[in-house]
Amino acid sequence: MADEELETLVREFRTSVSADLEAQHKRLDDFSDEVRQRFGTIETAIVNEIRDMSGRIDRRLERVESRIGDVETRIGDLEDRSNGDH
Repeated sequence: MADEELETLVREFRTSVSADLEAQHKRLDDFSDEVRQRFGTIETAIVNEIRDMSGRIDRRLERVESRIGDVETRIGDLEDRSNGDH
């Protein structure tokens, strides 16, 4: 194999490898973008779920506080009746 043929072969190989590497870098960049986008979507879903859950917990706590208020009122009424009987 002559030096010129070897140089041509090496040049073609470098060009081929360079093109393959460039294509792989492009694929990695696209994959990274997709992963970032999916994580963003997941984060949004988690934040929305936490917000919804917080609202549900707040409503439950309001109902519990209301029931506690009712129970305290009943206990107060019972104590008043009990003290009035003595």
